[in-house]
Amino acid sequence: MAQKNDPLDNPAEPAAAIVRVLLVLVGVGYAVSILLAVFGIGSFHPFGSDQLCEESSGVMQRSLAMDGLRPGTEAHVLEIRFCAEPVTGEQRVLWGVANHLGTLLNIGLLVFAYRLVSAVRDSGLHTALTARRLRVLGWLLVLGCAAASLIETAARSAFLSSVLDPARYSPAWYAHWEFPVWPLILGCVLLSLARIIRIGSEMQKDLEGTV
Repeated sequence: MAQKNDPLDNPAEPAAAIVRVLLVLVGVGYAVSILLAVFGIGSFHPFGSDQLCEESSGVMQRSLAMDGLRPGTEAHVLEIRFCAEPVTGEQRVLWGVANHLGTLLNIGLLVFAYRLVSAVRDSGLHTALTARRLRVLGWLLVLGCAAASLIETAARSAFLSSVLDPARYSPAWYAHWEFPVWPLILGCVLLSLARIIRIGSEMQKDLEGTV
């Protein structure tokens, strides 16, 4: 008779398997993009593209004449795509930061999540190592996501300023900053869990010392 798998053998599952799959998919995606750019089939943004575009909804608002509107209604265009061609080196850097910094942060979160589940698998749940790596992941969510969103917003505003006449349009960089509420909440939860696990590991050491 087949023996069922004991969940206590690896309490990090299924999170460990999910993190491994995501890391493999991200690695394969970047490897394919780089290979396509090397062989001239595609472009690895923002380095191989001749045109870079950014959308903004806070620069201007225009009425749009279109068929099919009911009487007494009107359409407005709020979001406009601004493109730079040819692209300068500064614009490539700004566009890359505005569009890829979040991706790099997510990869970092996946790497630290993998380190966390590896610590749970190798040393157990109630250990100082698990608490420490959980605390690092929590701070990365709290501080990293907030800093990345600020930097992305500033870089996107700087890119738009490079394609717009500053005498006529000067969009405030902070006007469209979206505060990362959910990463902040999740990070605080992980920090609390890390504190609970650290206290539990210290209590376990005390109990082992008294036995």
